[in-house]
Amino acid sequence: LALWKGFYLRKLTIKLPENLSQGTRKEIRAENMIIDHRGVSGVFSVNKIIPYSQGSLGGWAYSLDQLAVQVQCNSIKAATLSGVISIPVLAPTDTLGYQAIIDAEGKYIFTVHPPIKGLSFSLLQAKVNLYPNSMIQIGYVDGKFIPRAILHGTASIATPVGEHVTALSGIEF
Repeated sequence: LALWKGFYLRKLTIKLPENLSQGTRKEIRAENMIIDHRGVSGVFSVNKIIPYSQGSLGGWAYSLDQLAVQVQCNSIKAATLSGVISIPVLAPTDTLGYQAIIDAEGKYIFTVHPPIKGLSFSLLQAKVNLYPNSMIQIGYVDGKFIPRAILHGTASIATPVGEHVTALSGIEF
């Protein structure tokens, strides 16, 4: 009869003190952590890493709300990121939720979650509703992030021209 020998921890959460977290208490978590003769396994994550007011991803404002890494027998099997991002054409208060994975080659694959409410494209004075197939791609070339947005949806534009307002609605892109 062989018995397993090792250490198992179902869940651990450590909240850093506010004075070490620059105002927002960061959380470090470990879930289903195993340490045995095969190495370390588990899911390790950090929450509240980069606030939206401080993040810049290739010039685009963003937050990094969570970074999670899945480790199996001392090998990284998956890594995920999540937070919010804004693209330059959006009003500063409009953001898109995102989730991203980092693949084995270190490439970032983002999934965007358009909000249910409409967005404002301030440059065009337009109200926009994005379709779920909209996406953001973030490349990492020569040590720099290169963001790109591929957006699908409908737009309504209302532009004042003199005393009148010129309006276009139902524009699909």
